[in-house]
Amino acid sequence: MKARDSFWLAVTALTGAASAAAYFLWVQNFIAIDRCMDAGGAYDMAWQVCDKSNAESISTQFTGPVYVGTIDGQSVRLQLRDDALGYRMIAPPLRILGDLNTLRGFERDDNAVVYVLNASGEEARQIRLLLTKTGTRDELVRIGPDDKLHTKEVLRATLGKS
Repeated sequence: MKARDSFWLAVTALTGAASAAAYFLWVQNFIAIDRCMDAGGAYDMAWQVCDKSNAESISTQFTGPVYVGTIDGQSVRLQLRDDALGYRMIAPPLRILGDLNTLRGFERDDNAVVYVLNASGEEARQIRLLLTKTGTRDELVRIGPDDKLHTKEVLRATLGKS
């Protein structure tokens, strides 16, 4: 192979690599934002999600604490909507917006608060979390299908808000 041919091969490879980098660093996010806005949604840069439900209503904001922990062996960040009817969760690589239901009572505590993620979905896909307090911090502890607490699956409220 001649030196001239290897030069053009290197130029082509570098151009391809630069194009791929530009796509993954800028174009992909631009397309996601553009599609979201075209569909009438509000794109949240911090969570990188398109939320069509909070485009117009003030009552559907996320100003509460962010809960961080592990569910099903996967690191997650969860935030409940202010009106307690929805949530958003990052479980890399997924960014999820879903519906939420709040139940009262668990085991012997009639005042316990249980959050049910994906409440309108199949029962097997629902995630039930019991709200508990440890010191001054709130925690969400996973309730398994056997109605037992999974103490290793805990989401703890972070001090800062997202």
